Amino acid sequence: DAAHQLRTPIAAMRNLGEVALSRSRPADEYREALETMLGELDRLTRIVEQLLQLSRLDAGALKARFAPIPLGAVVEQVRQIYEPLAEARGVELAVAVAGGARVAGIEELLVELLGNLVDNALRHAPKGGTVRIDVAAAGGDVRLAVADSGPGIPAEFAQKIFERFTQMPGGEGGTAGLGLPLAAQIAAVHGGELQLANPGRPGARFECRLPAAA
Repeated sequence: DAAHQLRTPIAAMRNLGEVALSRSRPADEYREALETMLGELDRLTRIVEQLLQLSRLDAGALKARFAPIPLGAVVEQVRQIYEPLAEARGVELAVAVAGGARVAGIEELLVELLGNLVDNALRHAPKGGTVRIDVAAAGGDVRLAVADSGPGIPAEFAQKIFERFTQMPGGEGGTAGLGLPLAAQIAAVHGGELQLANPGRPGARFECRLPAAA
């Protein structure tokens, strides 16, 4: 599965290069070909980064780096990263964070977890829709939720979407099916659990419960 996902953007870049070099072309056509190739290279890089991150998580050698992390700071980083994409898609990115919510973990992994959920939500939210990030305390846990105003996810895919390389029928192309599995594994490494809270209903809502830091 991994080889197949890596082969697709590599083949696309090769084909673009061969076509561009097959004859002399105006400068703007070369520029267009290079821009498209860079887009495929970004996709390839993202797949490789996700595979490497999954390998590190599989190795289970990260807990020694755990420290108390304020989730407000994590949410703010993700908001800054994805606000431009949300604006370009005409989607509102809303945030509500309970003050003082902290978990024991690794900040860059928590940013990766939340970023994958937001990226997934932005792919499904329609123009004029909303993606909402909520952080709230719940007993000894912290609940991190991301919801979108899209069509939702069929109940039969509620578990499959957390399996590596799973592609949703009719979904937006350009993904390797690694984002949600990676988010779920990061949640597990932090002693938590990620789930689809409303399968079969409009507006997918993903909820992640993590143990609160002392």
